[in-house]
Amino acid sequence: MNVKRGIIVLSLVLLGLTLPLSFVYGNVPSVLEVEATADGDDMVLGLEVSHSSPSSGHYVDSVVVRGDDGNEVVYDQDPQSSTRFSVEIVLEDASPTKVEVRVHCTSHGWSAWRVLGLGEEPEEKGGGIPGFPVESVVLGLAVGLLLLWATRKN
Repeated sequence: MNVKRGIIVLSLVLLGLTLPLSFVYGNVPSVLEVEATADGDDMVLGLEVSHSSPSSGHYVDSVVVRGDDGNEVVYDQDPQSSTRFSVEIVLEDASPTKVEVRVHCTSHGWSAWRVLGLGEEPEEKGGGIPGFPVESVVLGLAVGLLLLWATRKN
């Protein structure tokens, strides 16, 4: 086998290995809304969560709330049967100026953090499954360049 043919075969094999990495789609849950209301000394967080195709083995199992003091509290969730559902969390004796919230799926992991500064609109902060991992893109470009080099005419 000549060198050019070997490079082409190697490039196609590497390209085939990168394709599954390039098309990563996940069913990571999303925190759509976060609202905070005061109830005496307590704060009540109302969350609106979206999660597709829940089943007995695939559902949101926990919610994490992190206050601006850095403390995290994990709340267990019962399995859901609908794709959108509400969660109400009571933070006792709490008056944070900002909270971060995320939810966990039993199959696909953590959602992005949703940040709520009191009196502000919630914002999203990193997380979830990337659609195109950097490694996959770089490897794909390298394979493409190898193929281009191997097939060029001398």
